[in-house]
Amino acid sequence: MRERISLEKNAYRLLLPVIVVILLGIGCGSGKKDMNVLVISMDTTRADRIGAYGHIEAQTPNIDALAREGVLFEDTITPVPLTLPAHCSLFTGTIPLYHKVRNNGTYFLPDEIDTMAEVFKRDGYRTAAFISSFTLDSRFKLDQGFDEYSDKVVIDERMVKSFSSERPADMVFADFSEWFGNNGGERFFSWVHFYDPHLPYAPPEPYKSKFSRDLYDGEIAYMDEYIGKIISLLKERGIYDNTLIVLVGDHGEAFGEHGESGHQIFCYEENIRVPLIFMFPGQEKKNLRVPQKVGLIDVMPTILDFMGRRIPSQVQGISLLPSLAKDSELPQRQFYIESVFAQESLGCAPIRGVVEDQFKYLDLPRPELYNLVSDPGEKSDLASEDVEKCRDLKNELYHIIGHHRKVKFSSQRSISAAERRQLESLGYLVSSGQASKGDLPDPKDRIHAWSTYLAANDLVSQGKDVEAIPRFLQAIEENPHFSWSYSKLAYIYYSQGNIDSAAHWYKAGISANPGDYILRIDYVNLLISQSEFYEAFEILKELKKLNPLDAGAQVENLMGQIFEIKGEYRDAIDHYRKVLDIEPGNVQVKKKIGFFHQRIGEHSKALEIYLQLEKEIPGDFDLMFNLAMVYGLLEQYSQSYQYFEKAAVVNPKPVVFYNYAAILAKAGKFTEAIVKMEEFLEKYPKNDVTRAQALQSIETWRQF
Repeated sequence: MRERISLEKNAYRLLLPVIVVILLGIGCGSGKKDMNVLVISMDTTRADRIGAYGHIEAQTPNIDALAREGVLFEDTITPVPLTLPAHCSLFTGTIPLYHKVRNNGTYFLPDEIDTMAEVFKRDGYRTAAFISSFTLDSRFKLDQGFDEYSDKVVIDERMVKSFSSERPADMVFADFSEWFGNNGGERFFSWVHFYDPHLPYAPPEPYKSKFSRDLYDGEIAYMDEYIGKIISLLKERGIYDNTLIVLVGDHGEAFGEHGESGHQIFCYEENIRVPLIFMFPGQEKKNLRVPQKVGLIDVMPTILDFMGRRIPSQVQGISLLPSLAKDSELPQRQFYIESVFAQESLGCAPIRGVVEDQFKYLDLPRPELYNLVSDPGEKSDLASEDVEKCRDLKNELYHIIGHHRKVKFSSQRSISAAERRQLESLGYLVSSGQASKGDLPDPKDRIHAWSTYLAANDLVSQGKDVEAIPRFLQAIEENPHFSWSYSKLAYIYYSQGNIDSAAHWYKAGISANPGDYILRIDYVNLLISQSEFYEAFEILKELKKLNPLDAGAQVENLMGQIFEIKGEYRDAIDHYRKVLDIEPGNVQVKKKIGFFHQRIGEHSKALEIYLQLEKEIPGDFDLMFNLAMVYGLLEQYSQSYQYFEKAAVVNPKPVVFYNYAAILAKAGKFTEAIVKMEEFLEKYPKNDVTRAQALQSIETWRQF
């Protein structure tokens, strides 16, 4: 057997500086020390749906232009079809087995691992990231090394972030543009993340109409527009030619080629082949295309090598610069791939595999082998025909797995033995632990249930809830160990007012999936809506002991809601402050805390919070109104009047004039108070108690 290539280090790097000089013609002088680096990651973007990769229907002029000016890698492999693990591989140059982030949500990047941002920050660069999905929230620790990590995704109606929290390309661009405009010419390492091609596909106009038959292409075209706007900013500033630009996908998207729609489960080409384009400053040869197979883990060492920085010893990828030299080839390598989503969410065996030369091997209860050259669509499984190749690649795979078992980073929150016993007794954990891989079904046998769930979910997105019910029931029957089906079915019944059926399906889902805390949180929301506070709070207390990374803020927020509804504002404040420990940028929660201080008479504390918030949301109506009220209650009347006037301009609601009048009267300005209360009456159409009180106030004030 040929000698293995080490995944840890490669002496091949020693040749890199010479080859770079020959190819790019810009030398290795100190000029690179002043260059900027911009990484743009395109979430859920298939390589074969971009114009530069041959997609005729694509409208990606800005991506295509960068490819013409730079280098396009035709065959780039992501090690995992999941956003957080893939980005951890991108920014650390390591595979998931090493960095230990295996799935979205319940993992975090260990502090011990160097990221690209940390390398550049140590070198004096200003570092900034602009994130568009909760999946990459700072709580998952990919923010290491960034001076600014803007993860201000849109918060849902529950007031805290969840996996539905995201922001479209225009908002991400606006955030980047503001930072860029204030950068002041400093060297920067910046990362911009676009999430738009992710489900559900809902591009804005004109892309929605233009791509009505393929909204996924419309999402990519919309994203391309804002990639172009970023490039324009660089050119306007005059630093385009001094910036290394990298466009890269994190994973692809399936459209039923192997039974899966979306991504996450399988590791077929539609999910793991991603776009990769480099635009090197000073590059003389344009429109270069590299056909050799490369990996997402090669991006970090390539950037660092080009910029003349030392590549950390942890890095398992290699610099791709030698592949650009004439007649030069990269070393023969194995590319590790995996997805544990099927194991952790569907109760199936995990997928682990290796790609070597033209072959891909997937280690499953029913293993698979494909020749990617003769069968790029992976339609012909060769596992039963080429037993020897399967055995060789399986040995290679298990060598990689065994090697990385020695790495002992912590990437999941662990619980004590006492906590485990208590939680198991309550049914919060599967007491027997994870079943062995051999005991789990092949994900191929559960893919139909997944597709049924997605079809039902699509009906819900179209407003066809009644039609979705039998689909969700079918999905539950086909795979009772997938909790999302229960949650969606229960929510439909809840929205129809059928509380008993909603509760039944939440309980059924919890019984079938005792370790799923998101399902318990959804059930708690139902309990709170029915004023079943005791049961809700008991569930939340036990969930809090688990300290889930992706739901900790939701737990504290729901505890706060319970105390808020009960009027116990001090306890509500305590829990909402714990939300801020997890989501420090959550302005909605800050507003609540300020308001509750105001409600319990702690006006100075409320004012302090409001004034801090004014720097973050200066034009917010609620904030201006509350500032007006607090200043009035503190008898700082001139400031109070100023904020009432501002609030009235932003939103001339009757409540503004009613309270403005009350504060004027409190200050003894009865004539002005009468005028404002009469303005209130003009705007207030109801003939109720409030109107009667306003009329009575006017009569009283006329006596002064």
